[in-house]
Parts: sequence; C-alpha cells; structure tokens
Amino acid sequence: MVTSTSVRTADNVTYSYSPSQCWTLTSAKCSSSPEYAVFTKRSAGLPLAAKVYVGGHVVEWTPNGNSVKMSVNGQNVALSPGEQKEHKQDGVEIFK
Repeated sequence: MVTSTSVRTADNVTYSYSPSQCWTLTSAKCSSSPEYAVFTKRSAGLPLAAKVYVGGHVVEWTPNGNSVKMSVNGQNVALSPGEQKEHKQDGVEIFK
C-alpha cells in the first residue's frame, strides 16, 4: 500500500516515502504476459494520483480540488463522492 507518506510491502514492512512528481511503478504482475501495473505520483495539493493498466485498459484517478477526476481509456467518468459504479467498455467489465 502506498500513501503520501509511506509504503507498506507485501511482507507488512512500512517504509517512509515521499512520492515523486513523475509516475512511479507501485505494483505490478511482472511476467512474460503482464496482468496489471499500478503507477502513482504526487499531485499538487492532494495526496496521490494513480494510473492502473489492467486487461488492456487504463484507469486514472487525479485529485482535483476537493474531488477526484477519473478517466477510463482517456474518457472522463462522472463519479460522485461515496458512489459505487460499474464500468463496462464494449461489453467488458473494467471495474466495479
């Protein structure tokens, strides 16, 4: 888990962390056929922006004032605070 001040590893060790302003690989399934990759970076004024590559899709969350802007494959997705949403593209569920 990554926050704006620390990283906790899979073996439950926590390290101090100061995020970069550049995208940094946070987690991934590294293999000859990668399944996912998660990148994070420091965002102006708010904790972290995140970009996830999964199943041939890109989902991005960017802090925007008191809210978070979200996009899937470059298309903005409207999301209200506390709202749960299922997103499908071409009949394929990307997230729920």
